[in-house]
Amino acid sequence: MDIELLIYLLLHGFGIGYMLILGLYLLLTKKSLFDTAVKPNFLLRRSAGVNVLMWGGTFVTGMVAYFLGGKYDYDFLGLDALIDLFLIPGIGTFLFCLVQVGKPDMKKVLLSVIVPVVLLLYFVITQSVWAIRISSAYWFVYIVLVVLSFGRKQLQYKKKLKENFSDLHHKELKWINQLIVFFLLYASLYAVGHYFKMPLLLNLSYAICLIAWTYITWHVEHQEKLVDFWEPNERKYSVASNSSHEDFADKSFVDGKEQNSADHAINQELYDKVEALLEKECIANGLYLQNDLSLPVLAAALGTNRTYLSQYFTSKNTTFYSYINGLRIDRAVSMIRNKEKGVTMENIYTQCGFNSSNTFRRAFIDKMGCTPALYVAKMLGKKD
Repeated sequence: MDIELLIYLLLHGFGIGYMLILGLYLLLTKKSLFDTAVKPNFLLRRSAGVNVLMWGGTFVTGMVAYFLGGKYDYDFLGLDALIDLFLIPGIGTFLFCLVQVGKPDMKKVLLSVIVPVVLLLYFVITQSVWAIRISSAYWFVYIVLVVLSFGRKQLQYKKKLKENFSDLHHKELKWINQLIVFFLLYASLYAVGHYFKMPLLLNLSYAICLIAWTYITWHVEHQEKLVDFWEPNERKYSVASNSSHEDFADKSFVDGKEQNSADHAINQELYDKVEALLEKECIANGLYLQNDLSLPVLAAALGTNRTYLSQYFTSKNTTFYSYINGLRIDRAVSMIRNKEKGVTMENIYTQCGFNSSNTFRRAFIDKMGCTPALYVAKMLGKKD
């Protein structure tokens, strides 16, 4: 037995057990193994768990192809490759769970596999290489469409984050960029390895697969479940029942639709009142210093709702994220300029409402055009 074959068998044996454990852990447990994990996002965990078990199943078919391929005159490797292609719709549903769009549309997922199922049955009967080629082309088009759709949704997701949250830690999807590199590398090695029958490339692709799903699991455990800002039936124009500001909350809306008469004058009057309330409730009372302050929390404090408050920020050409963090950075700059004794940079960002130094640093650069360290250096008279 040569070394490449031994590695192939070891990877598949380990992969079967590891992926089974990982998949069951994501599907069946409610508590994370990681101390730094956020509150479990069960939709995302289940989607990842199902995908992990599906990928583990391909390790099983690989072992079956090896042990039966030498005993029967049948293209088990071709069958294994065709079955592997059925992982693609699972990845698609997982991607959309990442951008918090709710449960995947299983009807669309099932419709997407009708053609590949027919091709799979055709291959089982005829062993025609054309079944693999057509199925590969079909899945290639499918994944391109899914990625494009996911890309558009991700842009909307980023916009929604800044409209609703002051702290984006554990909410953003920057790790998706690294994940895409993982899977592009995996797919390239797998395709070339199968086509040119190069065991070394196939073994590398299997190892990358195991690393990628470990990486995904860690991030799934650290991806915060957000408020459902995609909910179409949200009661957009309701007012908090305990509000003391009911004089302005619903004047410009009737049955969820904006009135057309004297809109500008009415809205300007209401916006002025919102601005006064922000000055009182948010700035003077220091609400903006609350860790992880969200748009719904601020709206409730003002006695209005998140949709109307978001419209106010839009009218000012800003977002909730920029507004709140702008106030926090102003306070941080004031603390730096006053040169308060014994106050470290960590003291500054925690006292200004930031949960992490990275979040503080990003917000500082957005507002001031330089890092906090460079700003302090300039204050001390240093050039660079």
